[in-house]
Amino acid sequence: MQPAVAAAADAEKFTVHDITATHKRLMAGSSNSGIGGRIRTEQNWIGGSDYTPCSADFMPPPEYVEELLSDLCDAIEPE
Repeated sequence: MQPAVAAAADAEKFTVHDITATHKRLMAGSSNSGIGGRIRTEQNWIGGSDYTPCSADFMPPPEYVEELLSDLCDAIEPE
């Protein structure tokens, strides 16, 4: 994670590509390394149970993940 933080600090603009590249490096060698560097397109949820989203605290919309990451990058851009 330290190289990712250093790269972000030195970047003129932090991008979605930087996020996915960092994710790919962090996931390398893990049992599910195939998801590294990919933006999620499937529904997930936070809270509730592992089996149903019925009592979830939050269900992020998968169709907006890339757009929202881009908005995040724009929001943290130095002026």
